[in-house]
Amino acid sequence: TQQRADDLGITGCINGTRDKLGVLKALAENNRITRAEIAFAGDDIPDVECIKWAGWGMAVANAGPEVVKAADWKTESPGGNGAIRECAEKIIEINEGESE
Repeated sequence: TQQRADDLGITGCINGTRDKLGVLKALAENNRITRAEIAFAGDDIPDVECIKWAGWGMAVANAGPEVVKAADWKTESPGGNGAIRECAEKIIEINEGESE
């Protein structure tokens, strides 16, 4: 994850935390972002709390059944094979629909 973030020039990549939801809530609070403005994508049990808490929870195609059940939407692409791009496109689609 860190290498990919570095390759893309993304700063602030958080790795190795056991409290994903706590970190997500802190990021939201520190940046004055509401839950409704947050999308979270995941594939495994440690992601479920964040998926449920976020305004838009997404599961990648190869996510575990518990993750898919918690999500609002599931990608067609598996993680590592275009799923995050698919998530970004879906968010853009939703936002464009809200602005009409």
